[in-house]
Amino acid sequence: DLTFENHEADKDIIFQTDDGSGGVTPYLTLDGSAGTVEIPKQVNFGAAVTGITGFYGASNTFTGYNNTYNFKNASSGDMMTLNSTGLGIGEDSIDANLHITGSPVVLKMERAGHRAMRMGTPSNSSLFVFADSDNLQSNQRMVIDNSGLVGIGTTAPAYKLDVYGTT
Repeated sequence: DLTFENHEADKDIIFQTDDGSGGVTPYLTLDGSAGTVEIPKQVNFGAAVTGITGFYGASNTFTGYNNTYNFKNASSGDMMTLNSTGLGIGEDSIDANLHITGSPVVLKMERAGHRAMRMGTPSNSSLFVFADSDNLQSNQRMVIDNSGLVGIGTTAPAYKLDVYGTT
């Protein structure tokens, strides 16, 4: 049995159902005071869902159908797509578990309060870069160029493995 409660004081509407042990379990909370929707259970979309707006801002939209879900920011064009193949960031033709498209493309790995390393392709280069900086354009520790040459300590490798420096 699906029931709902209307909390007058904070303007919440809570949809709930019998949990099988005499209690109730909330399935959907419309938070009137905060303007948010909380869904603590899995949601299955049996038909196309389009035009849902307001995810963390009025210009964000969500669409979903047939195991493909798209989140898009209308003003910036940024998007994320999740389907049975994987997760796409800035990409909706996903062909890997994680498919990122952009300029630059940066992955950041960080141990909080310690060190962060970034890898990816800077917007001003075709190199694949491992860097120890806030961007991929400085403190480049290792690069791989278009021909597969690897440089450590150099951004212009001349050999299959080109190591610059003695320390």
